[in-house]
Amino acid sequence: MKAYLGIRHLLLVLTFLFAGCASKIEKLPQVGVQKGEKIYPGSVIRMNIDSRINNESLVFFMKEQRLDYSKGMLQLPENTTIGKQKLIARFTFNNKEEEIPITLSVYAPEKPIKIEAEVINTFEHSTDYYTQGLEFDGDWLYESTGGLGKSLIIRYNPFTGVIDQAKKLGKDIFGEGLTLVDDQLFHLTWQNGYGTIRNKTNFDSIQSFEYRGSIEGWGLTHDDNFIYKSDGSELIWRLSKVDASEIDYLTIGSQNSYFKNANELELYGDLILSNVYQKDSVMVIDKNTGAIVGVLDLSSLKELIDKGTSFDSLNSVLNGIAYHKERKTFFVTGKNWNKLFELRIDFSPLEIK
Repeated sequence: MKAYLGIRHLLLVLTFLFAGCASKIEKLPQVGVQKGEKIYPGSVIRMNIDSRINNESLVFFMKEQRLDYSKGMLQLPENTTIGKQKLIARFTFNNKEEEIPITLSVYAPEKPIKIEAEVINTFEHSTDYYTQGLEFDGDWLYESTGGLGKSLIIRYNPFTGVIDQAKKLGKDIFGEGLTLVDDQLFHLTWQNGYGTIRNKTNFDSIQSFEYRGSIEGWGLTHDDNFIYKSDGSELIWRLSKVDASEIDYLTIGSQNSYFKNANELELYGDLILSNVYQKDSVMVIDKNTGAIVGVLDLSSLKELIDKGTSFDSLNSVLNGIAYHKERKTFFVTGKNWNKLFELRIDFSPLEIK
């Protein structure tokens, strides 16, 4: 009995000792953004800094770049991209270097501007084509279509109606967007989890590439540095032009929200024009930041098409946008639409030449 009481006494003593030590351990100081701050690229952000932190030791990093900080005010770079951005605060506390991650929600600095377009020509388009991708090479128009057992890749001249090449895909393939990079055709599938690099001339497969972080395949376009890919989320992925491996991504956003459902894509200068799935509008996106800088309403085009037996009011939506470099015009159509429209788009409100 005495032994039992002795052990019990020892346990009580140890408990009090540990409790006393724990009470002396200081909680790590906190660093954060002041409540109500709206954050844009280039913003000066008011920070909440714990008074126990020595300001001289406090530094902030974003993507390994040290940011300008002074007396509770943090300067974001002008080229900060839209979306959730990770900020790292580093400081010395109790002679030990500490690091705190902070998530910033960055939005576009200005509201999207409404831009206008004029229909200048109309061409025939097959109602069998459930359009997913559209891109010009000279006067040849490359089009990819979707649907299990119905997916095609076609090359044709819309001005003459001549079909130069067509390839039907496998029964288990639901085709999506495409883009031409030099002599190769990059082509997506929807939910098969991979895309294919094809011969530009005969559309034969050269190699495939897997989707990693991106969830599906929707639209493609490219510039001198990257291939850009939409996947139905609020992200546009930047891919390697060599093997389509995923490098990083942009988040599509306005002043107050992030936007999903970017579909077919087309590049124009520093802008990405994106169809919006099941909407009659086109988002105009800054390819460097992800900000939606303009919106183009094309709802009037539906009144100009004949809604035949292939037309489905839910699925036969605006999709497909291609820029013709020589004519300096855009061609748009929709899934199972019988018309291909040539548009002249006025970008002057965006001060784009």
